[in-house]
Amino acid sequence: MRNPSLTGLAALVLSGLWFAAAFAASIPADAVDQPKTLWRLVMEGYYGPYDKARKCWTATLQGERVCMRPHRLDQVSVHGADHLFFVIGGTVLGDDGEPRQAHVDAGALGLIILKANGSSLDLVAKNDLRSAFGSFGAVPAEDQFELRRIGPDDTYGWLATSGWMGQGHLITSATIFTARGKDIVSLDDIPNHYDNQGNCENGKIIGDGKPCTDYSAELSFDASDKSSRFYPVVMKVTGSREGTTLDQTFTTRFDEQSFAYKPIEGLPEEFANGI
Repeated sequence: MRNPSLTGLAALVLSGLWFAAAFAASIPADAVDQPKTLWRLVMEGYYGPYDKARKCWTATLQGERVCMRPHRLDQVSVHGADHLFFVIGGTVLGDDGEPRQAHVDAGALGLIILKANGSSLDLVAKNDLRSAFGSFGAVPAEDQFELRRIGPDDTYGWLATSGWMGQGHLITSATIFTARGKDIVSLDDIPNHYDNQGNCENGKIIGDGKPCTDYSAELSFDASDKSSRFYPVVMKVTGSREGTTLDQTFTTRFDEQSFAYKPIEGLPEEFANGI
C-alpha cells in the first residue's frame, strides 16, 4: 500500500517542477520591451516566488537553499532570431537561513538562454541554476561577465572572470560558459591576471626586496580560424614578473575529445600553476 503522505509530496514536487518549466516556457516575447517584467517572469519561472524578507527569489536546488537576483542581460541576434542571455547571481543560504559568506564559499550562478519564437520566449539552454562560482559567497560583479562570439555559426558564450585573493596575492581567470545542447557548460578556465601587490612596498616585495610582479592577459578569439566548433583563444600577456618585462602571445585551441581548450605551454609560472 502506498504511503498517502509520500504520494502527495511526490505529486507536489512534480507539479511544482512542471509549473516552473511550463511557466518559464510561456513568457511572452513582448516582455522584452519591459525589462522589469521580463526579469520578474524569468525569476519566478525558474526560481519561484519573490522573498520579500530577503529581497531575492529563493529556491531549493540540489538540496540547498539559494537566494538569487537578476545580474546581467544581453540580447543578440542568432541565426536571425533574438536571443536573450541571462546571468543570475546569488548566495547559498546556511541552515540558519543566512548567506554563506566565508572566504571558501562560492556564490551561486544561474545562466539561462531564451530565444524569441513567435509570441513567446523559448528555452535554448540553462545551467543547473545555482552553479558554484565566485568567492566570499557572491558571484563576480556584473561587468565581469562578457558575452562574446566564441565560434563560427553564430556561437556565443560568456567570459566570466573570477579570482582568488590571499596572503598578498591576486590571481584571476576567465571561465568560458556556452550552450552544449540544452545545457550550459564550462569549456575551461583561462588565467588573465596575477599580482603580488599586497606584499609590496615601493615596488619591492616586503621581506626579500625582490621586484614585485604584476601582469595580465588580454583574451581574444581568433575568428579567422573556423576549423573547430570554437575559435582559438589568443592570450596577449603584458606586465612584469620579478622585474622582467612580459610581452608574449599564446594561443590555445579547442579539443573536441575533452570538450575543453588545450593546456598552454610556456606560460609564466603563476599562470601555469596557480597559487
